[in-house]
Amino acid sequence: LEGSQQQAHTAAGTGEVVEIEITSQTPDTALPEELPDLAPSWRLKMIPRADGPGPAIKQLIDGAPASLDLQVAWCRRGQGSVRFSPSTARDLSALQPLSYDGAFHMQCSYAEGFAAITHDYLDPRNKPETKP
Repeated sequence: LEGSQQQAHTAAGTGEVVEIEITSQTPDTALPEELPDLAPSWRLKMIPRADGPGPAIKQLIDGAPASLDLQVAWCRRGQGSVRFSPSTARDLSALQPLSYDGAFHMQCSYAEGFAAITHDYLDPRNKPETKP
C-alpha cells in the first residue's frame, strides 16, 4: 500500500504480475459516521498443522464485532477504482464491480476483542454428505 490522506494505491498479484489494483483519491474531509458500514469484516483464519501437511484450523470469521474503543484521527472521502488483470496463475479479468460507492480513507486506532466464527471448515458437522 502506498499513499497519503488524499491518495492510495494498492497492487497485489503473483510474482511480478499485478492481478488486482486499487486506487483512490479522497480530497474531501468526512466524518466517521459518513463511512459505510464495514460489517461483516471477513477474515480467513488458517493455522498449519504441526504434525504434517494441511491446516489445523481453517475458519471464516467476522472481525467486525471485535473492534473496540475506536478513535479516529482523520477521515476523508472521494472516488476510487479497482482493476483485475489476468496472470499465468489465474485470470481475474472477468471480475468487474457492480457499482462504485466512493472511497474513504481513515486513520484510527482501536482495540480488538474476539471475532465471531462464521464457518469452521474442519468441523465434521460441516462436511457435505456423500451418497453411496
